[in-house]
Parts: sequence; structure tokens; C-alpha cells
Amino acid sequence: MVCDGGYSISDASQRLDEFLSNPSINNNDLIRIIILFALRYETHREMGTNLNHFITSLKNRDVGDEEIRAIDIVLRYGGINSKRTEPLFQFNKGDIFNLIRNTFDKGLSDVTNIYTQHKPIIHKIINDLVSGRLSEDNYPFHYGVSYPEKPQRIIIFILGGITFEEACYVAERNMSGNLNILLGGTSIHNSQSFLSGLKDSNQ
Repeated sequence: MVCDGGYSISDASQRLDEFLSNPSINNNDLIRIIILFALRYETHREMGTNLNHFITSLKNRDVGDEEIRAIDIVLRYGGINSKRTEPLFQFNKGDIFNLIRNTFDKGLSDVTNIYTQHKPIIHKIINDLVSGRLSEDNYPFHYGVSYPEKPQRIIIFILGGITFEEACYVAERNMSGNLNILLGGTSIHNSQSFLSGLKDSNQ
């Protein structure tokens, strides 16, 4: 769904139906796949009908309403009508697929692992900070004045938690030798904790 631009909504729907009819596939995995489907085909005219069909199938598998609600929450969090701001999240009108698609459109012919192509938002934040382009409106200085020199030591703390991808990126950046970055957060997320956090924030 993400990597193949020619992968149609009917192809994806057919595969999802196969997954939903397979009792060996974990319900949590199914919810994650359906979330990707909803984000990928959000503006397609058939998406609503197909999504309702998948939700009915989840209920037939005894998946609770609380778990199913994660689909709607993620759409409100990262979909085209979300309120997320571009300077912080780099989404084109909130469309997560555009960000993913633009990443893969750059070309993967010489890449051995396509999953290493995406870079987290802190990649841009760090680069902007080092180059002096970081928005002072979004990231104000404590003393109200710009730092006169390029920072060599950076502390990043993310309220709400960090991901393994962010930790991996910071580790790789530290190995370059020209920066010393300390990354911290209130937790380390996996997909389950991320979805749980979104559900808790929408109580």
C-alpha cells in the first residue's frame, strides 16, 4: 500500500479481506493494517464503504469498540483534516501518505533496506538548529536571544515519548563526530503504546 503507487484500493481491499478471514493473524496487526489503509486511501470515494466493511469484520472477530476507535483517532491525528501544524510535523495538509510517498519517490535503486529511507521530524529540527534556521516562534530561546554559535551539544526531550527510529537517528548522528546529542522522553513507544496514548488523549 505504501511503496507501490499502482497498488489500487481494490487490490488492498482484497488483501485485507484475506487477512481478516485468517484466524491466525493477530487482531492488533489487523487494526494497524486497516489504519494504513485508511490513511493511504482517505480521499478515495470508496474508502468509507470499504472501511465500514472492515470494521464490521473486526467486530465479527470480537474486537472491541475501544480498539476499533483507534482507527478514527489516527485519522483525526494524522489525516487530511487534522489540525497538525506544518512547521512541526511536515505533513502536506495532514496527509501522512504524501510524506511517505515523497520519501519513496526519491528512488530506492541503490538502497538495500527501504525502511531506512524515512527520517523522523527531529532530523529536520536538528538540521535547522545547526544551520540557524530553526523557527524561534516554535522553539523560543530561554533567554530571548539567539545562540551566537553553532551548537555542539544538544539536549532533546520529547513529552509524550520517543520512538526507536528517533533514537536510531540520534545515535547515527552522534557517530558522525561533529555533534553530541542527548535524546530523552517520557517513554519509548512501539505501535501499541502510541495508539494507547492517542486513545488516552481523546478521552
